[in-house]
Amino acid sequence: MTKSIECDICNGNSDSIFKRKIVWSNKRWNLSLSRYLAVKGFAYLEPVEHIESIDKLDDDLSKEFGLLVVKFTKILKEIFKVKLVYVYVFGDHISHLHVHLAPHSEGDFLYSKIITPDVSFPEETLTENEFNNLASCIRKMMS
Repeated sequence: MTKSIECDICNGNSDSIFKRKIVWSNKRWNLSLSRYLAVKGFAYLEPVEHIESIDKLDDDLSKEFGLLVVKFTKILKEIFKVKLVYVYVFGDHISHLHVHLAPHSEGDFLYSKIITPDVSFPEETLTENEFNNLASCIRKMMS
């Protein structure tokens, strides 16, 4: 399994920066939830192995990636009772594939401002209890 010591995802630095914890994993993928940012339930799906971008996934990882994005989108929609979960990839800041999954509610912060250059995120965190309940629910739904 390839890891990069310079990569903030591989070395764990991104977990503390974004106040996130892994709530589900298998041998190839991690799903972490963030207690930071303006959207409750904001999650990251990323390969365990250091893979820089989506086009570097082999066929097996690509198939599993697609299935996991769909499954986690459904789970987040059900938990948060939303009609839409934004799924997007940035990638110029951290060179490790990571997909953002953001449950969208009418009028929330991401609704109209996610692509504006002057965006600033107000801090809103899940309580420890909310976070643990959400993590437990996701694990249960994945079993």
